[in-house]
Amino acid sequence: MMKKLRLAVIFFFTGMIIFTTQPVSATEENEVEKVKAGMQKIDTKLESDFQTLRNLSYNQVIIALGVTGSGKSTLINFLANKSLTAAKHNGVWKIDVIDPVAGIIPGHSIASQTTEPSYWHDAHNQTVYYDCPGLMDTREQYCDIVNMYAINRLFEKFRDTNIKILYLF
Repeated sequence: MMKKLRLAVIFFFTGMIIFTTQPVSATEENEVEKVKAGMQKIDTKLESDFQTLRNLSYNQVIIALGVTGSGKSTLINFLANKSLTAAKHNGVWKIDVIDPVAGIIPGHSIASQTTEPSYWHDAHNQTVYYDCPGLMDTREQYCDIVNMYAINRLFEKFRDTNIKILYLF
């Protein structure tokens, strides 16, 4: 059997890659397949979004970034004038959203809720808000790579648009 080369991504945005001649384990191969599948899912989702956005009027894109559980989804729902209420979850007060924006559902734990970028179009202000999956994803490790890929794709797509980053921590 031929040895496969191990690819280690050092920094996703710079494209720096290290090649070694160590054989790839079955676990690593499985992780690579998960990353590929996740990237393909992101490409399909974002292409669908971009098709819809072509028919909408907007002059800026605001991308919400931050760690998991920082309130990105809740903030976008608030900006969309969705009703908010306080409720106790496991003994801790949290903000609930009544009738949240489709695809932008706040979670109430440290567990990742948002799994792919979703947008809300504010027609009045001609703004597109993108809710991105949290950094330091609490699911499997490969999810962070897929999440960074998704964020990178957003910046690529909107490179000719006024982009603002809303970072919550």
